[in-house]
Amino acid sequence: ALSPGYHTVKADFFHSGGSAEMRVRYAGPDTDGADEVLYASATEEEEEGPCRACSAGTYKAGAGSGVCVSCPNATYSASINASSLAQCRGCGEFASSNQRTEAASGCRCLPGYTIL
Repeated sequence: ALSPGYHTVKADFFHSGGSAEMRVRYAGPDTDGADEVLYASATEEEEEGPCRACSAGTYKAGAGSGVCVSCPNATYSASINASSLAQCRGCGEFASSNQRTEAASGCRCLPGYTIL
């Protein structure tokens, strides 16, 4: 088992053509045991070209072929094609969320707190 905290994960993917997809998932106490997708990467090139917008709940700060990164726990982002961690907004005091949360409604009150 991993110790609590952030951990670096690297997943390499190579595909020589056509359509393919890779999804990296994990489950743990911070996800209430539910699978959480860290990122999904499609390699299909259609008329719009190879580049795709990062989905809500993710961002990608640099140019190049890197992957979209999930907004961290206790944040959310409704933005499509977010380009910085600053676009992952905080859930607020006494609230949390899973990674990759797409809306403020995905934030939940911590034990001992409720929405008024």
